[in-house]
Amino acid sequence: MKKQKLLAAFCGAVLLGGWLAGCDNAAKYEMPITTNSPEAKKLFMKGLELYENLREEEARDYFSRALEKDMDFALCHFYLADIATSAIEYQTHLKMAVALAKNVSEGERLLIESLRALAENNPERAIELRKRLVELYPRDKRAHRFLGYLYRERDDRKAIEEFLKAIEIDRNYAPAYNNLGYAYRRLGEYEKAVAAFKKYLRLLPEEPNPYDSIADLYTKMGRFEEAIQYYKKAVKLSKAFAFSQRKIGENYIFMDRYEDARNAIREALELEASPSGRVNTYLMYAASFLYESKIDDALKAAEKALQFAKASNLPEWQAETSLFRARLYIEKGELDKAGEEIKRAEAIFSDYELPARTTEKIAERIMCIKASLFARQKQFDQAFEVAEQLKEKIALSKDFKEMEKYHRVMGFLYYQKGHPATAIAHFRQASERDPFVLYYWALCEVQLQNPDKARELMEKVANWNEHSLDYAFLRNPARHWLKEVLLSQRME
Repeated sequence: MKKQKLLAAFCGAVLLGGWLAGCDNAAKYEMPITTNSPEAKKLFMKGLELYENLREEEARDYFSRALEKDMDFALCHFYLADIATSAIEYQTHLKMAVALAKNVSEGERLLIESLRALAENNPERAIELRKRLVELYPRDKRAHRFLGYLYRERDDRKAIEEFLKAIEIDRNYAPAYNNLGYAYRRLGEYEKAVAAFKKYLRLLPEEPNPYDSIADLYTKMGRFEEAIQYYKKAVKLSKAFAFSQRKIGENYIFMDRYEDARNAIREALELEASPSGRVNTYLMYAASFLYESKIDDALKAAEKALQFAKASNLPEWQAETSLFRARLYIEKGELDKAGEEIKRAEAIFSDYELPARTTEKIAERIMCIKASLFARQKQFDQAFEVAEQLKEKIALSKDFKEMEKYHRVMGFLYYQKGHPATAIAHFRQASERDPFVLYYWALCEVQLQNPDKARELMEKVANWNEHSLDYAFLRNPARHWLKEVLLSQRME
C-alpha cells in the first residue's frame, strides 16, 4: 500500500523511552517515547507493529486503548492523526499532540513539530525538522526511513539514500524495503523494485501488505493477471485490506473487463470499514464508467459518493467529489453545470475548521478546474487571472514542488489558446509523472508536426497503468489516438 497521508512520519522509533527507558542500551540509538504507564507502553508497541504493517484499523484500536491508560501520551495522538479517517479527526489529534509537545523528549518534539509544519503546508520546514531528528539519532533506522518518505515527493534518489541507510542499520527492517520498492517503481527501475518487494515479502510472508505492494508494481508493469493474484492473497490474509480488493477492479479495467471490475469494486465496498474509504471506493466505481467513456453513468455514481460523504460528515470528500463532477460536466460540454459544482465545492468549507494543508490543497484544485472551465468557455483573460492567483497562493506555501501545478495549468491554457510551443515550455516545468501533462504535451507536438515525439508521449499515457481520476479521463482518448495513428500508417 502506498502511504500518502500527511504524517506517515516516523512509524516507529519503537523503543519506549522517557523515564520508562531507564538505562536500556538501545535508547542510545533510537528515539525515546514518553509515557507514564507500563500498560500504555505495551498497547502502544503493539499498535506500532500493526501500524508499520499497514493494518490501520487494528492499530487505531491499540493506540486508542493506550490513550485510555495515559491521556497525555503525545505520540498516540500523533499516530492517531496519521490514520485518521477524516480531516476533522485528524485536526483533533493534531491539536492534542501539539499541546503535549512541551512535555516530551526532544526527538518527539521534533516529530510533532514536523507534523504541524506539514499541516500548515510547509513541507520544507518538516524536512528540516526530520533532518535534525536524524542528527540526534543517526542510528535510528526509522528516522532515516521516514525522512526518506518525505523526500519521495521531491527527489527519489535522496529518498532511496535514506531507505538504504535504514537497511544498513537493520538488514531485516521490512518497511524500508517496501518504501525502497516504491521509490524504484517511480523511477521506472522495475528490476530493482521487484527485488526490494520480494525481500519485503520474504521477511513478512504472513502479512497482507507485501502482497499488495508487489501487486501495485505488477499493475504498473502491465502484468495484470499476476497483480490480481497477489491482491487476492492480501485480501485473503486480511479482510481489512479493502483497498486491495478495489485494486483488483482497477486491473480488470486495464484489461477492458469493465463488468468484472465493477463486481470487484462492489465487493470492496462490502469490505470497507471507514467512511472515507467507502467514499473513495464509490469514486472508483464512478471512474470505472469514465474509463469506459460512459460519462452519464459516471455522474450518477459520483452523486452517490457525494451523498455518502455528506451523510458521513466528510467535507473534504464532499469537495473532492463535487470537483470530480465538475470535470465530468466539462468533459460533457455542460459548462454551466460544471460551474455549479465548482461553487458547491467552494461553499463547503465555510462551516468547517480544517487543517490548513487540507484547505489549501482543495483550494488549489478548485483554481485549476476553474481555469480549465474558463478556457473551455474561451474566456482566456479570466482563465489566466485564475492561474496567476494559483501561482501566488503556491508561492506563499514555500513548497517549490507545488509550482508544477501552475505550469500544468498554464500549459493547458496555452494549448487551448493554440500556442503549442509556449504550452510545451510550461509542460517541461510540470511533472513528467503526470499523465495529464504527457497527454496534452503530445497533442501540442502534433500541432508542431513532431509525430514521433507525440507518439512516444501518448504511448506512455495509454500504458500508464496507475489509477487516478485524472487518468480515467485520459486513457481511452490516448488509446484511440494511437489506434488512429496506426490505422493511418497502414493506409499509407
